[in-house]
Order: sequence, then structure tokens, then C-alpha cells
Amino acid sequence: MLAFLGVAVVVVRVYDVTGMADVDRRDALDVARDALAAANVQVVFKNCGSSGSKDDSCDTPPEEGERIVRILNAPANPPPGMGTALGNALVDTGTNGGVLATIYADRIVRLSAGQFARSLLFGRVIAHELGHLLLGVTAHSGSGLMREFWTDQQVRRNESSDWAFSARDRQRICLSLLGKPSLCRSAWTR
Repeated sequence: MLAFLGVAVVVVRVYDVTGMADVDRRDALDVARDALAAANVQVVFKNCGSSGSKDDSCDTPPEEGERIVRILNAPANPPPGMGTALGNALVDTGTNGGVLATIYADRIVRLSAGQFARSLLFGRVIAHELGHLLLGVTAHSGSGLMREFWTDQQVRRNESSDWAFSARDRQRICLSLLGKPSLCRSAWTR
């Protein structure tokens, strides 16, 4: 894990198998990057999908600490309990670690349906699921970006507090990544 002045650097490989336009994916990743930057996390996204300019380093196994985001469409016949989630994160609660987040493009497209910017919602879902991986938990917060349910009204209203990590989540992410409270003070005071 790289760190500089209390900012953790996290490398995330992105595998998009939906054929999303490169500009839309870049815009969504910019939204996610900004949300995580507010939590003192600098994200370096690597394009590992089949479209666009693929990062050459994607041909090697992921390095320790790298995360993976895959963007795909939800299964036609989802397994029981999957519900209508916009994404999910695979977190090992025994080790408080997570590497893989899945984003369901078709569900995000349906939800946005001309009501608001699709890339904004994509980016927020990516940041939320990466938040689970960085926090090492499947649980949700009561408010902010890590809350479990996002109503249409909240999405349309676009209040910044609805789309930011809470102070507690910022603290927990920093401690999870950097391990030292002294490195995390700036994350706690925002």
C-alpha cells in the first residue's frame, strides 16, 4: 500500500464487459475517484476491459492490495436473495478484506432512464462498492454514500451529504488502509 501525507493510494482494475462507451466509463470513474479522494484515498484506475485502450499491466496477475471492479449486466434469472441491487462487493468478513466489486450496468441504465446523469450514478455505485472493499465490511451506514438504500428522490435531489463518505467511514477507511491513527487525522476532521 502506497501512502503519502495521509493519503492512501489504491490501484483498481476495471473490467467492463458491457461495451459502455469509453467516455461514459471515464466520467463514471472520475465521479468515483472524486468521492474516494474526499476520504483521503487516491484511486488509480486501470482499464482492463476489452474496449478502449487496455492497460498493459492487466496481463499480469493483480498485485497485493489491488482491487477489481467488474461492470456487467445482471443475470437474466438472478439467484435467490440477489434482489435488485445496483452492485455488490465480495468481502471476506473473517479477514475484513475485499478484492472484487461488481456493478450491474443494466440496472443503473434503467434507474437513470433520462432522469439524471447515468455516469454520475455509475460513479457513485462504483465508489459505494469500493467503499465496502476498503472498509472490509458488507454492512451499511445510516447515511451518506454507504447507506443501503438510495431513493429516487435522493438521487434526483443530489445533496452532497447523500453522496459523501461519513466522517466515521472516512476514519475507518483510513485506518484500514494506513493502519496508524496519526496518519489519518486529516481524514477525521473533514
